[in-house]
Amino acid sequence: MEQENDSIKREQNKQACSAERENHGHNGNILKWVTAARALDGYRLHLTFNDGSERIFDCLPLIEKYQLFAPLRDKAVFDRFDLDGWTVCWLDGTIDIAPEHLYELGVAA
Repeated sequence: MEQENDSIKREQNKQACSAERENHGHNGNILKWVTAARALDGYRLHLTFNDGSERIFDCLPLIEKYQLFAPLRDKAVFDRFDLDGWTVCWLDGTIDIAPEHLYELGVAA
C-alpha cells in the first residue's frame, strides 16, 4: 500500500511539473528540464534535456562537498535515480539537483 501511495505521489508530481512548465519560459528564457538520464562510470550522468541537448554532469564534486549528497557515495544508491518531471532525484525525491545547474555546469556530450 505504501509503495502504491509513493507511486501515485510521483505521478501527481510529474503531472504538476508538466502543468507548471507550461506557465514558464516567458521573457525569452527557455526553461530546461531533464527528459532522460543514465548513469556512467564514476559519479557521472549522461543527461538529455527537453531541447534535445545532451550533457555529461559529474556529481562527485557535490557528493564530496555537501553532506546532503553523502548517501550518494554508495554507488548502488547513486545508480538508482529517478526523474521527477523536472530533474534527476534520488531516495524518493529527498535528494535532487536543479536542472539548470545540471545544464549550465554539464559538458556537452
